[in-house]
Amino acid sequence: MLNKQWLAGFFDAEGSVSFNYKPNLDLVNTSATTMFQIKDLLNILNINIGMNEREKPSKSSKRPRWDIFLRHEEQIKPFLTEIGPYIQGKQFQLHLVQEWYEKPFDGLKQKIQFANQVHNKIILNTSKVMQKLGVKKLDMYDDIPVLTDEDSYITTDNSFNDMDYLAGLLDGEGTINMHYRASKRSSLGRYTPQVLFNNTDKVIVKRYCSVLVNNNIPYHISFRKAGTTSNRKRWDIIVSGVKRSERLC
Repeated sequence: MLNKQWLAGFFDAEGSVSFNYKPNLDLVNTSATTMFQIKDLLNILNINIGMNEREKPSKSSKRPRWDIFLRHEEQIKPFLTEIGPYIQGKQFQLHLVQEWYEKPFDGLKQKIQFANQVHNKIILNTSKVMQKLGVKKLDMYDDIPVLTDEDSYITTDNSFNDMDYLAGLLDGEGTINMHYRASKRSSLGRYTPQVLFNNTDKVIVKRYCSVLVNNNIPYHISFRKAGTTSNRKRWDIIVSGVKRSERLC
């Protein structure tokens, strides 16, 4: 049974916050089963949502994508109340939406766009971000710091141990596979399970690693460019081995 903490993790992984004359929240995923379960959970919480199958499939998997969307105040406000407190990575954007509902202000669209591109992210080329956002500097918002490579080190939080939130992250962006390892004693080698998670948001990565540490699950973390066309760096976290993967899953 899904719960609020799980949905918060899933929203941090697969959700988006935008503004087009009014705030918009979206969740997109290729798993119809998961999306209908989310719809049922939101119905239980008396949050009415829209849902449809997108015309274009996923670029990577070529599978159909499902979209859950919230467009109206009577949909978004209950979401902020029920799910918002558990969201970690996109909490800043949701706070901006809450402020706008309390007192509408000019520039929310630009500030959300800026936060989506920069907040908690390590940017490789700041000029590309400025060009994309149509701004001349990246210090235009005092409450949105721009991170550098020096901020790549991840510390963990002993007080954060929400396995349901971590499960939502994994369901959104996690990968489970079998990794072949060569053996010095045998020509056959062996396969070991791996649970992989990667993200470009430092707060999300910190929460993920905190849960692993607080449950004594060893992991390997690395930091690299997010892709050939990406302007951000990302953290990759791997939990490898039968016993470790069993404890996580």
